[in-house]
Amino acid sequence: MKRCCYILLCIVVLTSCNNLDNATPSNRKTFLKFYEGPYNLSAAAVELTPTGYVVLGNMSVNVTDTSFTQAALLNIRQDGTLAEDIHYYPGGNGKSFKPLFDGSAVNGYIMVGDSVFVDPFAEQAANVEVYSMRILLLDNNFNTVNKLLISDNTATGNQVKVDFSAETIGVSADGKVVILGTRKANLTAPAEPLLLGTSADLSSSWYVPYPLIPGRTGINGRSILYIGEKIFWTRSLSEVQGPFINSWISLPVVQERAAFINDSAVGEYAQGGQYFISHDITTASNPDFGFGITGTFSKSTDGSKGNIFFIQARSNGTFIPESLRFFDMVLSADGTPLSDSTQSVTIDEGRAITSTRDGGFVIAGTIITVPGVLGKGGKDLVLIKLSAAGNMLWYRLLGGSGDDVPAAIKETPDGDLIIVGTHTLGNYSTIFLAKTDKNGELKN
Repeated sequence: MKRCCYILLCIVVLTSCNNLDNATPSNRKTFLKFYEGPYNLSAAAVELTPTGYVVLGNMSVNVTDTSFTQAALLNIRQDGTLAEDIHYYPGGNGKSFKPLFDGSAVNGYIMVGDSVFVDPFAEQAANVEVYSMRILLLDNNFNTVNKLLISDNTATGNQVKVDFSAETIGVSADGKVVILGTRKANLTAPAEPLLLGTSADLSSSWYVPYPLIPGRTGINGRSILYIGEKIFWTRSLSEVQGPFINSWISLPVVQERAAFINDSAVGEYAQGGQYFISHDITTASNPDFGFGITGTFSKSTDGSKGNIFFIQARSNGTFIPESLRFFDMVLSADGTPLSDSTQSVTIDEGRAITSTRDGGFVIAGTIITVPGVLGKGGKDLVLIKLSAAGNMLWYRLLGGSGDDVPAAIKETPDGDLIIVGTHTLGNYSTIFLAKTDKNGELKN
């Protein structure tokens, strides 16, 4: 199904502005590319390569009596054109991938996602859909050369099978691979985090589960960092107290094949309910200066009227509470975004973050806008540039008709910014790739 007219329309209406008031359409030829498949395509991640970019996505197939998702990889040249046909990987989705390097040269890729086995006749309701963790090793031509499936092979008879799900993947400087995922014992059990370490060729592996305290549930962030012998990620934890749900964020730090050596938390003892979800973490441009984390915060437990948040952590993984910042992208009287966590005019989400060579960070998030008041309607992409101290330097709103939701943002070697995400108009979705300069202006 080709939608050439739709793509051209999106290119015309996408805008870039220095404030968040009504923007005029750009008539420039900008670096904004859309990629479509025969069915809906959504973005999951992007990685830079010496020749351009590789985007991980998923294609959702919905035809008569058939519905499934398969992973897709897009090999894209530096000018934004596809270098070859999209590569599809039936049998499961794709959530994260990383290039494997031999010196400065890419020596293949590793991808993780979920494979779902459906048995509508299963005697146990929990076994109607059984999730397994799928790991694919690919060569430079994106061909599968090895595969590893982590699944429950111990359950027999009417026993409930354990679900294994992949979340994200990290690769250390010396080529070791770690996968962050979850295990869920039954329909009512929480999804507990696990780490699976493996060699780059999938020939050996180790596995460590991390049970949650009873009464808690958790959600892992979308990135994991493998630095030296230590592994870092963010997660959101919650517990139910009467009619209220209180959630907070934490930053687990573990040694390889070991238990937590640190698990710093922010917001754990807040009074009343709150929605505090961490989505992404990145190292600072100088790793000695620690990490930047972004996500969504709301005093409403359903996440409505959420604000984008940013917080920093030290290199040992402890949060710096005084670095916490909040951003609501409707302007206050002095022309800057609201920064009070108790105020929120729009629903804003911090989705992805990258560090920049000047020591700062750029957040890619979303804002729900209203035509004639702010933006083009639906979810628009917002970029927020922060200094090394976490102070806002600029912001940009990019969006057209429909919803534009970022999946990842990265700084390029020449200081530009690459953002990948999903554009949805009606019931049809495509992957977008945008390139801006260091100031957040779309590149020509």
